[in-house]
This record gives sequence, structure tokens and C-alpha cells, in this order.
Amino acid sequence: MRARAARTHHGTPRAQGQADKHLAQLADAGKIAFKENGKSKIYWADQSGAAELSAQELQQIDFQSGTLKAERERLARQVGELQRSLKVQGARKSKAQLLAERSKLEAEVAAAEAELQRQKGPAKAALSTQEAEKVKKLYMMLHKEFRERKRKCVDVIDMLSEQTGDRSAAASTSATPWPAPQRTTQALRGGAA
Repeated sequence: MRARAARTHHGTPRAQGQADKHLAQLADAGKIAFKENGKSKIYWADQSGAAELSAQELQQIDFQSGTLKAERERLARQVGELQRSLKVQGARKSKAQLLAERSKLEAEVAAAEAELQRQKGPAKAALSTQEAEKVKKLYMMLHKEFRERKRKCVDVIDMLSEQTGDRSAAASTSATPWPAPQRTTQALRGGAA
């Protein structure tokens, strides 16, 4: 272990100089060994006075280590299950919360149904009979004016085509783009076209 790691290894942070001083004292007392590597020193526990373990003791330590690892894994699984159950319980809502949410949703549904009824309202005809007659008269007047203007335009085009000798322009103006007045007024009243 280096002095830098020893500063915070035991939980309480120490200054670099203080850690170096303590490690040097332990090395002088022969409790730890060290090796200089350039400017840094690497310290480790002196194991020269430690007795070697027998094969039986090593086997017993391995067995204890295996049982402790299995126990640690079992406890880790148990902690994971508890954390998952806490998440699920945290996601669940209490009865009071569910009732409050239900009443809020019921109020929203009632408001939406009221708005729908307001928008639907009572069924009305698109136009009254008087309005339909006004629209029909206006349409007839505009259609009459259109036919007069079209006739004048066709006369002008015919005159020009006779002078130029092109008869295709006169033939293309004979089709009427507007529908007949009778069919349009029936469609306004809601009848068959």
C-alpha cells in the first residue's frame, strides 16, 4: 500500500506527511516492510513471523470462505427481492389515491359528455325554406348572367376563330362547367341530386 492510499484507508483522512510519518514508524518498528520505487515507497505487512498453515487449516479456511460466499449471495438475492417488492409497493396506490383518481376521471368523462351534447345540440336543417328560396333566386340570377357572358365570349371567340381559320377553339367553349339550376336547388334542400 502506498502512503497516498493509507491516508484514507482507515476511514479518517490524514495529511500526506502524517501518513508517511506513521508508515515510517511502523517500518522502523519492524511491523511492516517497504520497498522504494523511485520517489515513492510501497508498504506491505511483514509476514516473516507468521506461522504457515497446515493443509487441514487451509481446507477449513476454504470451506468457511465458500460458506460465507454462499451466504453473501443468498443475502444479496434477498436484498434484491426486498428492493423489487419495495419498488412494486411504491408503484401501487393506496385506496384513497385510487378513489380520488376515479372521481377525477368520472368528472372528466361527465364534462366531455356535456361538451359532446352541447356540440350536437338539437338537429336543425341547414337552411330554412325562405333561405333556400333566396339562395335559389340568387343562383338563378348568377347562372343567367353567366350564360349571357358565356354567349358573348363564345361569339367573340367564334369571330376570332373565323378570322384565323381555327375551329378547335370554338368547339372547346360549347361545354358548360356549371350544373343546371334545378339539380343545385335540390341539393341545397337535402334532396337527391
